[in-house]
Amino acid sequence: MLKFHNRKGEEITYEQVKELMYDLHYLQVGFSVVGDRYSVSTIWTPLRQAEEGRIPLFETVIFDNDEPLCCWASSTEEQAKEMHDLCVKAVEHFEPLDFGAGNDFGAHTKQLQERVAIRYDELSKRT
Repeated sequence: MLKFHNRKGEEITYEQVKELMYDLHYLQVGFSVVGDRYSVSTIWTPLRQAEEGRIPLFETVIFDNDEPLCCWASSTEEQAKEMHDLCVKAVEHFEPLDFGAGNDFGAHTKQLQERVAIRYDELSKRT
């Protein structure tokens, strides 16, 4: 049976989920535009499978010109907000690769993921 959770991690009904999905203030935890190229979005995701005893209720994604680059899941709203801020800071100080010089998109993504990965591991261990 599917289980749904609100932003506090409390179990809710499917009817409540449908109602909350139309509330953009509830759905969107954070959205930041960084320069003219990147954006970071953090949203509540009411239906996720438990991973190692935790329920990842939030998802943070870094976008490069509307293309998703990296994605992280968080179990609590506090962690999600920290992850959002961390991703914004990582992107603010990120020098993108010159794709015309033979560098591929995968290398660009990996480089950005590495900037965030260590701090993400620290946040995950706090649950």
